[in-house]
Amino acid sequence: MKRRIWFIIPILLIISVTIIIMFLNREPLSKVSVYSWDKSDEFILCEITVESISRANNTCCFRVKDKQKLIAELEKHQGYLGRGYISYVGVETEQGLIFYYNDRLYGLMEWNTGYILIPFACSFSYVDSNDKYNEYSYLSISDYFPSNAEDTIENVSFEESHGTYEEQAAFYGHLSENMVKLDEEKQQIRLRIYDRYNRVMLEDRCVCIDYYSKDVYVEEGITW
Repeated sequence: MKRRIWFIIPILLIISVTIIIMFLNREPLSKVSVYSWDKSDEFILCEITVESISRANNTCCFRVKDKQKLIAELEKHQGYLGRGYISYVGVETEQGLIFYYNDRLYGLMEWNTGYILIPFACSFSYVDSNDKYNEYSYLSISDYFPSNAEDTIENVSFEESHGTYEEQAAFYGHLSENMVKLDEEKQQIRLRIYDRYNRVMLEDRCVCIDYYSKDVYVEEGITW
């Protein structure tokens, strides 16, 4: 009996040392995440081993060794909605990955030699019918400025950035009516506006994506 015990002890020691070495040499995991456009919630895309990672202006940039493996795993993500057009600060892709989490939408697109994770939103300045200036945001997949905003810049064409009503409704339709209202008959998508100064969602105005007029504009006088 004693001989058996002395025979097992060296084996257990070897196994223990091997486990400790593997633990000490493991590659650390990094959390790939961003906060929602209204800063109310954190979306964690994944925890993975990265070559590099950085965060700035509520974005998360990172590089991985095996891109194909990463994308294959992310396409199994419970919040993955599919691929679509994404625009961020002038960079565009038609093959961005779009995700849903907690009544918000997020996008992943190639960025330099890696990827960037962003919360979908477009921030703009607006002077309302009472001549009051304020700064707002709305949940925009294509980062498209309303045509009646103060800081409207030259966007890509409406068709290029918004596709068809059916295509965009497929993504926005995952949100609750607290965030979006879809009107198939009028081919309009209405989105809540976030008041960045007072940090509240507004009840009396919205941003309308209008597929009949092929325009995006702030609409006042509505009741959400």
